[in-house]
Amino acid sequence: MPTACYRQLINATSELLGPASQRFIDRQIRNHLSIEPSDLTKADLKKLIQWLRLSVGVLTDDEALLYNYDLTLKKLCDEDKS
Repeated sequence: MPTACYRQLINATSELLGPASQRFIDRQIRNHLSIEPSDLTKADLKKLIQWLRLSVGVLTDDEALLYNYDLTLKKLCDEDKS
């Protein structure tokens, strides 16, 4: 069962990547954290955010979009949910 953290991450990314968000996030989690997406915790987010920013940065050169995405992801780290 997906964690609240995982669902929030998908929601934040869907604004950027639409329907491809879940596949993109799942691939990032498996490749960079070596865990299953359903095992994602709030503690994993800081490391994952670094990879997401790099990966999304390859897809766009829009600095404002990257900055806003980064802020959104960092807010997930600060929330009192796991």
